[in-house]
Amino acid sequence: MKSAYRFAFLFLLFIGLVLLIHINNQSSSKNNDTKQSEKTNDELESERIQQELEKQKAKEEVVICVVVCGDRVDEALTMLKSALIFSRRLLKFIIITEVNLITDFDEKLTDWKYKTNKTFSYIVKPIEFPVSSDGAMWKRLFKPCAAQRLFLP
Repeated sequence: MKSAYRFAFLFLLFIGLVLLIHINNQSSSKNNDTKQSEKTNDELESERIQQELEKQKAKEEVVICVVVCGDRVDEALTMLKSALIFSRRLLKFIIITEVNLITDFDEKLTDWKYKTNKTFSYIVKPIEFPVSSDGAMWKRLFKPCAAQRLFLP
């Protein structure tokens, strides 16, 4: 008989504990709801504007232009890959290089387009100087890559 009373007492104690926890959870959720509803319209509007700005920044395109000559292809590709990995914005690469390196860049960047989900665009152009200037003079004064940087689009 004593064990039946002990069982009944423990059972009622367990039920009471469960009810106490349930009531406590309900009151804490009501407090959270009132705190959420206490936000003013200005705060809600500023949060909405902040989210809009973040979305707009993600849509803006970042243009990266690089002039590459000689054996600097790997360095340039590493820089472009880093930008591609760490940027959340759309990227556009403009690569100005020697004629014999154009195919190297084109192959590598085309391969990256297939391997990544990132959307980026690229243009690979040969080194060329403005028609109105004397290209031979610029090539004598500076190395072709250094002189080309003076005429970036």
